[in-house]
Amino acid sequence: MSGLFNNGRLPLQTADGGLTSAPVDIVMTMSNWRPLHAILLDGGAIGVLQEPVCSDDLAAGRLRRILPDFGLPGFDLHLLYSATRPIPSRVRTLATLFERELPSLIESSRLAPHTHSERK
Repeated sequence: MSGLFNNGRLPLQTADGGLTSAPVDIVMTMSNWRPLHAILLDGGAIGVLQEPVCSDDLAAGRLRRILPDFGLPGFDLHLLYSATRPIPSRVRTLATLFERELPSLIESSRLAPHTHSERK
């Protein structure tokens, strides 16, 4: 996620779609959400996680939202493949899955606030 915040600003979106940002000082980066999740549960940091990763912890009070009135704005997702080679069936299957499932997943994620969590 640090790639989204490399300019030292955390982009934030209000419930009515307005955009703002807050300064952030990134002191660690991770290539997987699991270590960050563990650090947050231990109270070692403030971080950004996707809702499905931490919804149980939020409900149980192990994590809490520190910016409950804000979410993260969306970002583009691209499926890239070679234009000069045949598209493998697994890539074609993934593209079909994305086309079929992502619109409803994106819409449902808009209904639930994104998560900015800190240990209670």
